[in-house]
Amino acid sequence: TTTYTLQVQSEVDLYKDYDDVKVTVLPYSLQGLSPNPAQNTCTVSYEATGANSAYLMLTNASNGSTVLTHTLNPQQSQSQLNLGSVSAGAYLVVLVCDGQIVSSMNLQVQ
Repeated sequence: TTTYTLQVQSEVDLYKDYDDVKVTVLPYSLQGLSPNPAQNTCTVSYEATGANSAYLMLTNASNGSTVLTHTLNPQQSQSQLNLGSVSAGAYLVVLVCDGQIVSSMNLQVQ
């Protein structure tokens, strides 16, 4: 998280104006899904260090329904997602930390 000073200058009279902009970087993220497309299992790489709770939701991309939830250990950086009971199709893997959706990635299940 950093504060930047933004400068805007008019091309007509070269008038300048300034404003401070604060950019907040989210500390939690999904970093990878392997393999993708997947069949029975998928390794999910994530960053959730510092979160009190973290879990994954596997959501059907066509209708938005959650088909699977998987609890994560925030101190680890990878977890295996068991897809044995999931039918073939397009899904979103959603990372939820401390009750807030923080990141998502597309996953194709064959």
